[in-house]
Amino acid sequence: MTLVIGGTTHGKVNLLFPLPILELEGLLAIDEPQVEESVTQAGTQTDNNAPAQPEQERGGSSERIPLDILIIGDDAETASTITSTVTEMGLRVKTLSFKDNIHDYIPGELKAIYLVMSDVNEQGFGTAIKISASCATLPLIAAGPAWTRSKVIKAVKYGVRDILLTPASSDDIKENINNNLLDLAA
Repeated sequence: MTLVIGGTTHGKVNLLFPLPILELEGLLAIDEPQVEESVTQAGTQTDNNAPAQPEQERGGSSERIPLDILIIGDDAETASTITSTVTEMGLRVKTLSFKDNIHDYIPGELKAIYLVMSDVNEQGFGTAIKISASCATLPLIAAGPAWTRSKVIKAVKYGVRDILLTPASSDDIKENINNNLLDLAA
């Protein structure tokens, strides 16, 4: 929502309401038998050619697993580099594609969200809009090659707080994560 007074736009307004006022406390409750059932199924289901994997690794879980960093994108190589760097830092990470349902993971306990794009395009910006609308307080970092001035302006307009040029080294990624987590703490 944008605040307009006397025809002058003053910026974005975020409204926060306590859960009891909106009667949304039930959204936080977890049905214990359902969680236990899904956990046992996750460890016992097998494919004909593959061993049993936890649901978290397959990416098909809708239950909330506490995460620190969410990576959404279409550039698997850059996403895996960011994932390994984040994991080395001791943070929990989940990687999704643009086609996955991101609302199962946000806002949760996330500290930052990375949009990893092989080509900076409208699909990435559309995802940025969805994320910004869902959790405007989280740092949203776009990662991709060939950023132009107009693309940076468009990204900032859609809620991106920082840009990571790719390909990026592990040190660049660590610095970017630390800078954005410090901004969140401040």
